[in-house]
Amino acid sequence: MIQNAAINQEEVMRNLNKLASSTNETDSLFETSMNYLTDYYKIDVVMIYLYDKDTGKAHLVGKKNVPARYVDSSAEIDGSKGKVWDVIAKNTSINVKNIQEDDSFNFDIQSLNKKGALGIPISLSYTGEAQGALWIFSDDEYNYDPHKDKTLLYLVNQIATSIAWAMKYEEKRGNWQQRFKISLNS
Repeated sequence: MIQNAAINQEEVMRNLNKLASSTNETDSLFETSMNYLTDYYKIDVVMIYLYDKDTGKAHLVGKKNVPARYVDSSAEIDGSKGKVWDVIAKNTSINVKNIQEDDSFNFDIQSLNKKGALGIPISLSYTGEAQGALWIFSDDEYNYDPHKDKTLLYLVNQIATSIAWAMKYEEKRGNWQQRFKISLNS
């Protein structure tokens, strides 16, 4: 799967780790991760969906090479969206060699005109629950092997770490705002 054999995966992992642990903004990590996937792997389309417990839907929060027509129709998905949703609901990876021959993918996904697909859950380590999914699509069949694709799994873990940091930051920020309001009113 690696397109550029000269890539130093350890350096990429160090950079992603540094980025994930130094920022409260997930957008930067999403963009860096998606650029890495499209630049060094034979991946054409990347999507990051995050699950919102309040609405019960998953939202497209990161994308690369995704057509506008897909974003317009599928920026928000619920349980009726087949395998795209299954990765989150079942908290398991799904590898499909040819999405054009798989009826469990809806028209929107099939209209991407890609063949291979891989969905990996973005799970937070402290709960074990899937908080979203990273989906990659390519023109070729893709045979996912977790032993060979360690960098890909590391990337998903760094996205989960970044989300956890951002959630913790928001929680602490809310606590401090509440404390500040109380002290002003005293």
